Order: sequence, then structure tokens, then C-alpha cells
Amino acid sequence: MVRSFLCLFILERGFFHRILSSLRYSNLEVGLEEMLDRDEFRLLRIKKRIRLKELAALLNCHKSHISNYENNRNGMSEEKVSMYRSYINEKVCAAK
Repeated sequence: MVRSFLCLFILERGFFHRILSSLRYSNLEVGLEEMLDRDEFRLLRIKKRIRLKELAALLNCHKSHISNYENNRNGMSEEKVSMYRSYINEKVCAAK
């Protein structure tokens, strides 16, 4: 009983809960590796203070679309994902 409660408590908090709920309830067939990539790029974007509004203007979409992509609620076209990632990588490399 204690062990199952502890596991449930750990899974209810943080990253692993998000991964499990996304895998369980998402309509998208997204693998764990892609989810980790999305989280990594989101963290890089936040670290470099790149705003969703800035990315939305570049990608010609609404900022909520990018937010939903980062939080695994929807997908984006390969072209937009490529532009999204290259823009963040450029900002990260420019800062070094």
C-alpha cells in the first residue's frame, strides 16, 4: 500500500506525470524521444528568452499553436518544426 502510494505520488508530480498522461490520453502517436526533444527545445527557448510571439511571427502561426506543440497537445508540419528548431539553435549558438 505504501509503495503504491509513493509511486502514485511521484507520478503525480512533475515530468513523469506529464509524459504518462500525454502517452495515455494524447490522440497523437508521439514517441518518448520526440517528447523529450520538445521539452529540450522549450527549455532552450525559455533560457534564451525567446518569446512565443517572436516564434509565431517567424512561423506565420498563432503563439498558442506553438505552445500546444511544446506541450504535446498538437503537432506541427515538418517545415515549421525545422524552422522552429533552427531558429532556437541559431540563438543558442549566437550567445556562445
